[in-house]
Amino acid sequence: FNANLTFSLRHEETGDNMLLYVRSECDGRELDCNDGTGNIMPVVTKGEVLIENAAPGDYFIVVDNRFGLGGPFKLSVDVERLPAGCADGRDNDEDGFIDADDLGCADVLDEDETDPENGAELPQCWNQLDDDDDGIIDYPFEPGCVGKGDDDETDPAVVPACSNGIDDDEDDLVDFPNDIGCAARGDEDEEDPRVRPRCNNRIDDDDDGFTDYPQDPGCAAAGDPSEADDDIAPACADGLDNDRDGRIDFPFDPGCIAAGHVDETDPEEGYACSNGIDDDADDIVDFPFDPGCEFAADNDETDPGFPPQCANGNDDDGDGLIDFPADRGCFFAGDRAELDPNRIPPRCINSVDDDGDGAVDLADLGCANREDDDEEDGVDVPVCSNDIDDDEDGLIDWPADPGCQASGDSGEAQVCADFDTIDIPRDGTVLGATVEGGDDNYRNRCGGREAPDTVYRYVLAEDGPLTISASNDGTDYPVVLSVRRDCDEPLSQLACVGDFRNPTPTLRLANAEAGEYFIVVDGGGPERWIGSQEPAIALPNDPRAFMARNDINAGGWGDGGNDAFDGYGRITITHANQASPQLDVSLQNDGRQGVAGGYAFTYTSELVGNVWRIRILPAEENDERLVNISMTGNLGSDGGTVSAQRTTPFQGREIAYLHTTDSFAAPRDPPIFHFLIPGDPEQLGSVNYAIAGDTPTLSANGITLPATIYVGLSYNLDFNAVAEGIVSDIEIQAGGGGADAPRFGNFELSVQEGDAP
Repeated sequence: FNANLTFSLRHEETGDNMLLYVRSECDGRELDCNDGTGNIMPVVTKGEVLIENAAPGDYFIVVDNRFGLGGPFKLSVDVERLPAGCADGRDNDEDGFIDADDLGCADVLDEDETDPENGAELPQCWNQLDDDDDGIIDYPFEPGCVGKGDDDETDPAVVPACSNGIDDDEDDLVDFPNDIGCAARGDEDEEDPRVRPRCNNRIDDDDDGFTDYPQDPGCAAAGDPSEADDDIAPACADGLDNDRDGRIDFPFDPGCIAAGHVDETDPEEGYACSNGIDDDADDIVDFPFDPGCEFAADNDETDPGFPPQCANGNDDDGDGLIDFPADRGCFFAGDRAELDPNRIPPRCINSVDDDGDGAVDLADLGCANREDDDEEDGVDVPVCSNDIDDDEDGLIDWPADPGCQASGDSGEAQVCADFDTIDIPRDGTVLGATVEGGDDNYRNRCGGREAPDTVYRYVLAEDGPLTISASNDGTDYPVVLSVRRDCDEPLSQLACVGDFRNPTPTLRLANAEAGEYFIVVDGGGPERWIGSQEPAIALPNDPRAFMARNDINAGGWGDGGNDAFDGYGRITITHANQASPQLDVSLQNDGRQGVAGGYAFTYTSELVGNVWRIRILPAEENDERLVNISMTGNLGSDGGTVSAQRTTPFQGREIAYLHTTDSFAAPRDPPIFHFLIPGDPEQLGSVNYAIAGDTPTLSANGITLPATIYVGLSYNLDFNAVAEGIVSDIEIQAGGGGADAPRFGNFELSVQEGDAP
């Protein structure tokens, strides 16, 4: 068990000048040593070693003498037992998850948080199946589960304290998910932990921009011990309208009591902030308009003592727009921050009737899908609202027809089904292949860009679990699997898998509705983006024929004396709250080494034309541990820097960047294009740009390496052309295997209904 261990020679029976040292391996390095000479007078030359938070295992204690002499000694060992590794409030295996929230933890007595090996069968409490047929699935919602690693979902004979409807610890909070003593519905003790859980400590522990329950998608409850997001996004944070009510995710869907919850279904009786009643009698009704409502499922409309920024009558972010809904940085009246984020929710998912026609979001005839930023209705009635079964599948319009993404969608028909879709028989298996140079027709969140793909159709006759897998003997390359309801519409995707974080490509839909499912087999694992090693980057011509120079100093880059830089390029990497030394960005290509909190990485810095290109890669291939990156420094525009955040398209996504200059109209110093690009395109939203005076900061929180930083200089005022030229340098590689990983080959695809293993 975990313990504090004290090994001591401080006894009358021990002679002088006796020392000891402790090892975890007999011929390994010392954990600690002591000869007793550092003690308060009188001098005691008898060694004593304290090993704090000692993990279970063997320890070797060597007794020795300072001068090579022999002599008598008495050795004692004092053991102070500590909470088990799965109950100590620490992330012992450094994967971002703590105690019961860690897949390596079966219960509170489990000493080892280490996750099961890749490919091992998932425990019942984390396999996305309803193993005990009670209608509730997995930790932390299943009363029979006390941890993710618990392998028995069966409910206990006595209802656990955290799901018994009683305020057992008399703190006026009852059960999971509200009581901070409850990490899960299966917890048998409601008492609050000594240290506040990370989902209730007012800190953004995982640096994703969301703090605590209910805002953070990694928090299923106030007592959730860790904020880290799971690989599979919960229904209330997955970007999908899972219950087809026209509202998407927390805080907008009335069925989402938190971002970390797995069911969007609206309650029969609405909460105070979505019941159509002015509960606090302030003449304002419900979310998003009442300042007392922080989300649609909030059950208290009472206004706070001080008006939030989005309802205080002030232009807090100085952009000339005041409060909700005028300022699009305000997602709702109770929003506490008016500052515009990098990505503002489109109007078709903002819970506002933007065109004043009485319909909101996906229920509005002006909304074609969740990315639509205009609710205005067109002249003609959309196909998905015309009361006609256009595709003759027995289902009419949105939301009944899965071919319709919203009321304003223009097509019900599954066009792809008419020419290239292969049917899979019930509980069947098919053999297939993707070939080099084949068409890349389908897009998904997990990868497969610029790799050949093919699509299959499966018809589920009755509601129930559905398992789709390419993890079979006939599969000989890293497959990406995705499943969607509308084969022509990427936004209908329900799930995908294939990242090397999930090396066995198997999808499980725990509560699949009867109907058509389209399964796309794609190639080569997820794409990874990395700056190339090419000797040139295709920028448009610079009108002043400007050429950067290889100036470098301790503070960062110079620019050939043009005063665009005064020491820009101070880069640090952080892991496990420990920062690396500042990276040496002097120009070289040999791959220098760095380390941050035990995370080893390599990096290169080079000037390619007028672009500095910095590539940062994990020293160990596919090291999936999360890091933070920060680059800052002074631009040297003497306080006159003006800036704008812009985006440029790449591979169907929008890459944000920072553009700075001392004058957009007639710049004296070279304008600068700043990019920080994570290797995983799904992490683009984790990148932030900020500037104070002449000091910009580029940061990415909670990303996996590789990552690439571009800093380009150009007087060309065609910003789009310059930005597109810079990002054209990005190479797309197959994740998990580098550039040489196969992206096509043979596969064996199986589909099985019911609770299949």
